[in-house]
Amino acid sequence: MNNMNQIIHTIFMLLVFTGFSMGGYAQEITSANKDFPVNILNRRSRPVKNVLVVSQNTGNAGLTDRSGRFVFNNLSVDDIISVELPNYGAVMIPVADLDSVVVTLQTRKRLSYIDNFGQSVSIERGSAETSSVLDVQKILKTTTYSSLSELLRGRVSGLFIVNAPSRSDENAVSTKIRGVTSFNNNEPLVVLNGVPFGTLTEANITIDVYDVKTIEVKKDGLGWGSRGANGVILIHTK
Repeated sequence: MNNMNQIIHTIFMLLVFTGFSMGGYAQEITSANKDFPVNILNRRSRPVKNVLVVSQNTGNAGLTDRSGRFVFNNLSVDDIISVELPNYGAVMIPVADLDSVVVTLQTRKRLSYIDNFGQSVSIERGSAETSSVLDVQKILKTTTYSSLSELLRGRVSGLFIVNAPSRSDENAVSTKIRGVTSFNNNEPLVVLNGVPFGTLTEANITIDVYDVKTIEVKKDGLGWGSRGANGVILIHTK
């Protein structure tokens, strides 16, 4: 009987050890760098060559080939790629849990791609260059988000958000609006219901994304003085 108990105990310990090992391995895979293919297609699903794609973290860049494809090597999972599209401009796409991305040029003014949650993200040229308004409640009907930065990633052309590398806090992000330059910092001002609030990191901690009605991103920041020099993110709650 004692031998049987020892055997059961040994098997149990082996299962526990195996579970911890597999958990650690899965975490390692999630945090590792990876090769990341980018594919550009037109509305007829034909490849588009010579499209410039850039890694925001490393600055590495290249052009899509005849098959409409460019592959980043050893790309960080926290990176965001910028795709410079003909007759459209630049769009920022977070790498996150994606293994690859296919950008489809639906028209000269509209493109789409599939995000980390399997949802089709459609972006129209022009609306996001100086101002883009998101109906947050409509978005939340189909997709769940844990923070404002998670919701905003990849949804506004010209706005890119990366996790702050020096902070372990999951709410800490570095935010910039493309085309805005400043000598003090690159963080746009978050304005909550008409009142200056702070940075997007502070908003992530304080504001429940499900209480938000709309989010508007403005490149010029007019009306907010020097505090809006880096652009403004206007948040209106219900």
